Amino acid sequence: MQLSTSEALILPAAFRARQRLAGRDPWQPGIPRTRLGAYRTEILNARDGLIPLSLADWIGHMPTQNERVLYCRAYASLEAKGLAERVSLYGARRTTHLKLTEQGEALARKLLAADETAGGG
Repeated sequence: MQLSTSEALILPAAFRARQRLAGRDPWQPGIPRTRLGAYRTEILNARDGLIPLSLADWIGHMPTQNERVLYCRAYASLEAKGLAERVSLYGARRTTHLKLTEQGEALARKLLAADETAGGG
């Protein structure tokens, strides 16, 4: 399957973010009380496959408006290809999370493995 540069960046970044979040301890001591509920919810959502959209983390800098548009189109394209779903957890129209499909996760793993064998990770 042919992916754009944006799509090829999003899939492995979202997969890594999910793995990182899902692997956290929701009962970890030291989390400020004001953040505790959100912290636990984030972890439980990740365990259900829901990854908070975090474009700045995924591309390594605050995105410009043009980059926001570019990546928004990439999310839609991934969805059209059956690799991801865009999800809004809070009932608003704005997408808040991404969920990789089984096919999307498999492709993300392949991209990560190719990156590691190429010496990139």
